[in-house]
Amino acid sequence: MWYNNSSMQSLKRGFSVVEIIVGAAVIAFSVTAILGVFQIYLKVSVRNSNKTQAVSLIGDAGEALHIMRDMSWNTNIAPLLDNTTYYLVWNGSSYEATTTETLIQNKYIRTVILSPIYRDGQDQIVSSGTLDENTRIATIQVTLVDPGTVLKSSETLIHNVYDN
Repeated sequence: MWYNNSSMQSLKRGFSVVEIIVGAAVIAFSVTAILGVFQIYLKVSVRNSNKTQAVSLIGDAGEALHIMRDMSWNTNIAPLLDNTTYYLVWNGSSYEATTTETLIQNKYIRTVILSPIYRDGQDQIVSSGTLDENTRIATIQVTLVDPGTVLKSSETLIHNVYDN
């Protein structure tokens, strides 16, 4: 054998101070790295939950506009001014559009802006032409109040399908 009995005994005596310092450094580095990754995970998770909520609020606004349209185009949609910012609220029995800013969950602002639609001779949507009185484009946007960043925005067409 190439080692002697005294070297085996020195191995059995325990860890040296250098080994303990190296082990502690490895553990400290690992814990720091894990905490850093966890912090990034939390930031991404919060950001994604806000965006998920924004998508849900946009879907709700689209449904609210369709309900308003179904109840009465002439009462609920046609009188709304073009390119004006509206907020959709539930009044206890139906949705209505208001120009008074409303917060959702004290965190989000959802806006709806209606714009006119123009059509050409082939009934295609164009930037100018004949005004389509029975169709409006709704731009729905959800903003996070603090720090005031737009989370999501979407456009949808609203048609007077019931001619009401």
